[in-house]
Amino acid sequence: MPNNKHNKHIKGLKLILLLLSTLLPFGYLLSQNTSTPVSSNIVKSELDKLYGVDQRLVSGDFYSGAPLGSVSGHPYFFDETWKEGSVTIEGIKYNNLLLKFDVASDMLVLKTYTLNNNTIQLCLKKEKISGFTMNEAKFIRFPDENKSKKIVFAQLCSEGNVDFLLVRNKVMTITNGGDSDFIYKEYFQNYLRYNGQFIKFNNKKTLYNLFPEYKPALKKYLSQNNLSTSKKDTHNLTMLVDYCNSLLNNSK
Repeated sequence: MPNNKHNKHIKGLKLILLLLSTLLPFGYLLSQNTSTPVSSNIVKSELDKLYGVDQRLVSGDFYSGAPLGSVSGHPYFFDETWKEGSVTIEGIKYNNLLLKFDVASDMLVLKTYTLNNNTIQLCLKKEKISGFTMNEAKFIRFPDENKSKKIVFAQLCSEGNVDFLLVRNKVMTITNGGDSDFIYKEYFQNYLRYNGQFIKFNNKKTLYNLFPEYKPALKKYLSQNNLSTSKKDTHNLTMLVDYCNSLLNNSK
């Protein structure tokens, strides 16, 4: 994304001097793409041009990227490319950002700029983020089922009387032969939020049990559209919840 687009649309954002002095005690940052050293003063100067003087967005650790070596797959929510999106921090929405969501490490990564083949990537502080978007997909903070202090972000796939939330996780494990030594295994956790309660969304039967009066209509919708509803069929599950929300709206 061109620098002038950032300058035009993004208000605020500065890499705090404390972060630079803590992480870069000798005044240099090694490139994440090459071994060329980059002065921390240059990093700060370039970020000032992009983001101005607001410290609320750019205030995390440096991100070194996915593990290198013989690894099949990637740790990201969508794929390995940067996605255009926005982040909401302390009630302020910052638009026109380039983001990746590393679900294996549970980190939202911001791409800042490239200088001398050095791409600076920062892990944004999760505790400050209330939500973000990536290529139209919406993510919100989700309280985990054990009500611990762990911050988890869920994709809000469908929103209405019933919300459909998808929590995706990836774990890098050893393979049993093949072309790579390690592989990312992906896990899906689907939830419905209704009347303030979170319900595990296993398949179509979850909606049948929640709304037995609409079971015939829901079954007919699935049959007419030839939709399967396993945990990984996110698009189909979203269509089903959208249709359920339309039934609920029409019944008012």
